[in-house]
Amino acid sequence: MFLLIQDGKYTVSRIASPSSAIEADVKIGDEIIAISGTPISQMTIEEISNIAKAMNTLGTEIELTFLTTQKKQRTAKLISRKLISYVTHRRF
Repeated sequence: MFLLIQDGKYTVSRIASPSSAIEADVKIGDEIIAISGTPISQMTIEEISNIAKAMNTLGTEIELTFLTTQKKQRTAKLISRKLISYVTHRRF
């Protein structure tokens, strides 16, 4: 799963297949609003990046709360199966 970071929002921009993100019905455009119950707005980019790096260990589980493109909140547990992309930051 790849994220676009813009205006303090962490939005899903691409999803690898196969993946637990697809199985959890994560969609491009969904915004991550919490990681393991902690609001993402209370986390630093370094904390988020460290979590992304930890997800490179196969079998690592993480709980993400999303705000969907339909503005509904839902939580999904994702399990890493292969290397994931690190968080990148784009400024405009």
